[in-house]
Amino acid sequence: MLASDGLWDTLKNEEVGSLILPFYEKTNPEGAVQKLMEVARNRWIERGPNVDDITVIIIFLRHLTSNT
Repeated sequence: MLASDGLWDTLKNEEVGSLILPFYEKTNPEGAVQKLMEVARNRWIERGPNVDDITVIIIFLRHLTSNT
């Protein structure tokens, strides 16, 4: 996962992990990105009128097994 300070200024590592876990289990990185951006944006709005840029990139990597 890569994210700009617009996310990290509003969310802690533990929060990010718990927010994206349900999406990992469903193999839905797009949903995880949307959820993180929504939560971060709402926290910025609670702070005041300015919202920092929020950029998030998520790629779920899974261990692949081979029968060879």
